[in-house]
This record gives sequence, C-alpha cells and structure tokens, in this order.
Amino acid sequence: MIIFGGIFSILIYNRDFLDEKYNMISNNFQGMSYQSVVIMLFPLTFLMSWFMALLAFTFEGLDSAIAFGLAMYFPFLFMFLRLNVFSDESRLLSGEQVIGYHPVFFYIIGFMLSRGPLGISLLWIIKDIMGYSNSFNHDIIALLISLLCGCLIFSPDIMNKILPFEIKTFKGLLKYCLLSAILISVVLITINCF
Repeated sequence: MIIFGGIFSILIYNRDFLDEKYNMISNNFQGMSYQSVVIMLFPLTFLMSWFMALLAFTFEGLDSAIAFGLAMYFPFLFMFLRLNVFSDESRLLSGEQVIGYHPVFFYIIGFMLSRGPLGISLLWIIKDIMGYSNSFNHDIIALLISLLCGCLIFSPDIMNKILPFEIKTFKGLLKYCLLSAILISVVLITINCF
C-alpha cells in the first residue's frame, strides 16, 4: 500500500510534466482527459498485480504468482501504447458528446483477459521454463492467441470499422464489453482444448 501511495504521489507531483506530455487536463471537456485516466490506472495496475500475485501464491505457488502478477500489467501496457486511441477525441461523434473509448471499461475487460487466457498461458510457459512441462510449442501458441485477443480488444478504433454498431456510444460500449467477454471465454476454452 505504501508503494501504491508513492507511485500515486509521484504522478500527482509531476502533473505539470505529465500534462505537457499527455494532456492530463481536457481542453474540450470538464475535468481529466481520458489520457490522464489511463496514466492514473498505473498505480491501480501495480496494486492489482501484487494482489493477484499474492492470491495466486496462496493457492498455487510461486509460478502462478509470477504469471498472474505479470499478466495484470498487459491491459495497462496495451492502453498506454495506444494512448492516442483512448483520448478525448473518441468522445466526439458527429459533433455530439458520447462516452467514447472510456479507459475504465477497457481496463475491466483487460482484467478478465489477464485472469483468463493471458495469465494461464503465461503460467504454462513459466512451468515449461521451470521444467514441469514439456509442451513449449503449445504454450507459445496459446500465448500468441491470448495476445491476439488482447490486441483485438484494445483496438476499438479498428473494431469500430468492422462491427455493425458504434462502440463510442454507451449502448455500443456495453455491447462491445459483452462481445469481448464472449471472445475471452472462447479463447480460454480454445487454449485449454488443444
């Protein structure tokens, strides 16, 4: 908890630098920008990573703690690398204000991805490296499928062109969350079957 507070304090202390670099205060909307929400998810990611690692260590051991702890960073990393997508520009649709690609919804979806296929495939690879298993090719394929699923989920701008509904609206975002949960479940079943 002290580390979480320290990271959060550093982000607040360096807000002027971060505002210049990542537009932390919205110019078009009242309050924080979506980019700042993504940046502020880092302390939460750190906290959730430690929580998942401790939980996994309690039930499964060190290899599970490492795998699920690392997997919790992927949603933040995907969103940070695509920071231009999760911006305030997504909140405008034909001149009207909509919810856009809200980072919190995508973080929740990413949590399901990290606890599901991504965490499990990382666990399998760690077990391969430690010598508990010898199906390394299968586990690399499972990790690649999980990462591909994550890339699809965290590319709402591309998926918005493919899907028949608008993701930027609240109803569309809820449909996208449901579709993503189904996709994560299918990927989880698929990687467990082969």
